[in-house]
Amino acid sequence: MIGIGTAMLFNDDGGGTGDPQAGNTPTAGAPGGEEQDPGGKDDAGKEKEEKADLPKEDAAALTLNGKASAATTIPGSKSGSYVAMNAVGSGATWTTDLEKAGKYRLYIGYSVPGEKMKMSLDVNGKAHGSGVNMDNFANAPKGDWEKGWTFTYADVDLQKGQNTFSVGCKQGDKCNVLLDQLWIAAPKNA
Repeated sequence: MIGIGTAMLFNDDGGGTGDPQAGNTPTAGAPGGEEQDPGGKDDAGKEKEEKADLPKEDAAALTLNGKASAATTIPGSKSGSYVAMNAVGSGATWTTDLEKAGKYRLYIGYSVPGEKMKMSLDVNGKAHGSGVNMDNFANAPKGDWEKGWTFTYADVDLQKGQNTFSVGCKQGDKCNVLLDQLWIAAPKNA
């Protein structure tokens, strides 16, 4: 019975890292740890166990600024709604609490129209590396938003208590992105 209960507990997607459109081959991202996850499986091919107590938020519920706007017209978003960001000054901010300080992985679900994008990421008010790589990991044809849903991640050091994440389009970024969800998970090798 314990094994069945454990299997049921950890079989929930919970916004975890498995994305059927992302494929099973990891793709390196920008410097600083951003890259596509290899489809929710560990190095031995077993399903990853996600911690159910780590926070997750739909992008449409984030604090938006600039020309960022919530929408629902393009199918495929896990949350059913998303935030369109395609102009300098557009951004979305998420503030959440953690029970324990440490190294975590911030996942960002998004869609791109068959092109590679890069946006800025600030964690607790500080720029995180050179931004976050939002490549066309789903291999969507150019212009196809519906087939462009995928995710990326950044390894981040977080504090106990309140943490703030800002994903945005700053000068020099390439931002034509539909932001879907943000969630926190333990690092792959934790």
